[in-house]
Amino acid sequence: MLVLDPEQTRACLPMADAIESQVAAFSDDVEVPLRLQLGVSLFMPGRVGEHTGVKVVSTVPGNPAGVVMVFDPGGSPLGVVDGPTLTAIRTGAGAGLATGMLIGTLLGHAICDPEEEEIPMAVPPPPPPPPAPPAKKGTMP
Repeated sequence: MLVLDPEQTRACLPMADAIESQVAAFSDDVEVPLRLQLGVSLFMPGRVGEHTGVKVVSTVPGNPAGVVMVFDPGGSPLGVVDGPTLTAIRTGAGAGLATGMLIGTLLGHAICDPEEEEIPMAVPPPPPPPPAPPAKKGTMP
């Protein structure tokens, strides 16, 4: 089982990969039950695709401790990563995905992976501006 500290978590999850992971996280194949507080800890279970996990964080002010544990489809633990570091990366990645989708909507295509073809969007691009009226004879435009 893999155990990653904050530095290792950042090294193993570059932002481009984190943004790509958010496509699955915001898909229809997820479960996010309500979080549960026990004592000074919050427990947040979830499922993305066939993988499950749980995030456990401290609610003690000034102590941003926490871990995320991920399990494979067979229920075996795959690893534990630093919770605050993963949360910071995921927050930025969610914003990155949303920004790419917004830009894609404005341009008329999805932007998720720069190496893949553009994916047509359901929302068409805005229409071009109307042409300028013709100049009147004998006047300068």
